[in-house]
Amino acid sequence: MSEGLLAGRVALVTGGSRGIGAAICRRLAEHGAAVVVNYRSNHAAAEDVAARIETAGGRVLLAPADVTDEAAVQAMVARTERELGPIDILVNNAFPGYKGGAIDELPWEAYQWFFDQMVQAAYHTIRAVLPGMKERRWGRIVNFGTTATYEAVNHHTPYTTSKGALVALTHGLARDLGPFNICVNMVSPSVVYRGPEPAPPDWGRERARGTAFGRNPTAWEVAGAVVFLASPLADAITGLQLPVCCGLLTHMG
Repeated sequence: MSEGLLAGRVALVTGGSRGIGAAICRRLAEHGAAVVVNYRSNHAAAEDVAARIETAGGRVLLAPADVTDEAAVQAMVARTERELGPIDILVNNAFPGYKGGAIDELPWEAYQWFFDQMVQAAYHTIRAVLPGMKERRWGRIVNFGTTATYEAVNHHTPYTTSKGALVALTHGLARDLGPFNICVNMVSPSVVYRGPEPAPPDWGRERARGTAFGRNPTAWEVAGAVVFLASPLADAITGLQLPVCCGLLTHMG
C-alpha cells in the first residue's frame, strides 16, 4: 500500500473500530494512508480492523482514547506523531449512539451530553492536530453530520441539534483555516447499518423507499466519500457538506 491517492499521509479516524469508522479506516489504508484506529472501549473490534489493514499490507496504529477527554486526545496525537509521523488527515467519526425524547421530558444534560460527545470531541481533536497542519500548511479535516438534521425525525432533536452545531463549526473553520491550505468538510450519511452481522431483512426498508435508488447507502460507500475529500482530487473543496444518502436528499445547507 505504498502507492495510492493517500500515499505518505497519516490519517486519524475517531470511532474507528466499528461500522462506518471501520470502513473508513480500511478504505484510507487501501489508498495508501497509514491509519490510526481510535476507539474508546471495544479493543477486540479495533484489533480486527487493524489485522485486516496489516494483512493487506498497510500501516496501522491502535489508539484507545476517550475523545471527550482533552488530555487523552493530546496524548494520542503525540504518540501517533512519534510512531507514524505527523497527522495529515483527521476524520471526526466517533458516534455516541442515539438518545432521544421530547424536549419537555429531557433535562438540559441530555442535550449537553450530545454536545460533549460530538462538538466538544471534534474541538479537542482539531486543536490537537492543528499546530502540525498549520506548520506544514496542509491538512484535511472531515467531520461527520447526518441527513437527519434536515429531515423531520421524531424525538432525535438532541442528536440533530449537536450535528447542526458541527455543520456551523465546519463552515466556520473552512474559512478560518483556508489560508493554511487546510480543507474542512463534512460527510453526512443517511441511515447506514452499523452492525457486524448482516442487516435484518426489513431493516431500513421504510427509509429506502424515499431514496432515488430505492436503497440505503453502505458504510463502504460512505467511506469512499471520505477518501475523496481527503485526497488531492478535492484540493479545491472546503466548507462542503456532502450527503451520502442514495438521493434521499439532493441538497443540504
